[in-house]
Amino acid sequence: MVPITSHFVRNFFKYAQKRVSFYRFKHFSIYWVNYVKNNFKYIKVAGMVPGESEYIEKWKIGGFKPSPEFFRCYSSHFKNNNGIEFAPADILYFVILKILNPVQHRILFSDKNLYDIRYDPSLLPETYFRKMNGVTLSADYKPMETDEIFIQNLSKKTSKIIIKPAEYSRGGKNVERFRYNASEFVNDNNIRLDKRFLDHTYKDNYIAQECIVQHPYLAKFNKSSLNTLRVITYRSVSDNEVKILGTYLRYGNTGSVVDNFSAGGHVMRIKNSGKLSEFAIDSTLNKIFNAGQVKFCELGDYPHYDLIIAVSKKIAKQNPYQRVLGLDVVLDKQNCVKLIEVNNREIDGFQICGRPFFGEYTDEVIAYCRDQLVD
Repeated sequence: MVPITSHFVRNFFKYAQKRVSFYRFKHFSIYWVNYVKNNFKYIKVAGMVPGESEYIEKWKIGGFKPSPEFFRCYSSHFKNNNGIEFAPADILYFVILKILNPVQHRILFSDKNLYDIRYDPSLLPETYFRKMNGVTLSADYKPMETDEIFIQNLSKKTSKIIIKPAEYSRGGKNVERFRYNASEFVNDNNIRLDKRFLDHTYKDNYIAQECIVQHPYLAKFNKSSLNTLRVITYRSVSDNEVKILGTYLRYGNTGSVVDNFSAGGHVMRIKNSGKLSEFAIDSTLNKIFNAGQVKFCELGDYPHYDLIIAVSKKIAKQNPYQRVLGLDVVLDKQNCVKLIEVNNREIDGFQICGRPFFGEYTDEVIAYCRDQLVD
């Protein structure tokens, strides 16, 4: 009988972990294939397309192979771009971002309730109260109760409140705006703000903040939503300097509180100079050339774009464990930059605007991730 050595046990568990990873990747890939195909559902591609083999070979990392469906969608939709440079969602989210943004640090660096500790207060919306790990706290993190008297007294300070999950609000889920109607705060569905609503909707973690009044330039796109600029930063694996991969404007539908693309919003690429693209993309991938009666070509450059880029780089440098971030920022009516959210896992939407995710840094990212997964 061959004795079972510690070396054998280590190799066995290493093999088992790898098999589990490949199994999870397969199911993860199916999810993202369906997600992307739903976005590009007008595209009907049967079988292989030219360049598909090269695409798979380029993006294969550590034995994980991308689904060819991504290349078929991107190359068919962006006919004037090289589809091979567009990152496949399964590899991007399951492999690359797990290496560049280690999972064990993600919650710490994305929890909105920690922003007031980590970032310059002047960059943040004012916080009225919060709940962390089941404990209700004031803006300065002191225990308190969200009773009737407290909520009523808030009306002396503000007539509008934004409440949202503190940890993960993908697609703008459960982002609620409450207005004071002379006797109580109610949301757009006329639901009353009280402790029961907060506990039922948000459970143990949420944050209640001021409702920012956006710059008049941004209100032209849609008045009801806070229309943020998504700035994608990348701290290079070659020189550790923060690079700007790109920016795009997000704006919501008429009447919507949120600007998320997955919630029916629009995205528009902003060029490096701050100049708007000629068109926006809606949730069905149609090109939109105006918002209401306002034509995009007549709007001019995004205001204070250089300031926004400078602030975004500063924020990215304060996140040493996360190399790729999607920063949602907005310019308020006083020309101040406000940080709304730091995204460090599913940073989607950018490639739909027609630009490869990593751009000129694609090859260095792939090479780095391959090195990290070498046995």
